Amino acid sequence: MARVRNENGPTKTKLVYEEPKTEKSKASVPISENVLRELREHKKRQNKERLFFGPKYHNNDLVFCTPGRQAA
Repeated sequence: MARVRNENGPTKTKLVYEEPKTEKSKASVPISENVLRELREHKKRQNKERLFFGPKYHNNDLVFCTPGRQAA
């Protein structure tokens, strides 16, 4: 995900999904078994939401798909 200049929109910038520019930009992040377990439970909840909303569910293939807090 990258923040880019929004030429024709109501805001100065927008978020876009794009591949990293280089292979070196890709990184693996180690996670603990507890985090992995929670992520699997979260995925189950997402799958239930997907079924509930049916065709109205827009899948962006994200772990968290709602706006979060921005750092101050």
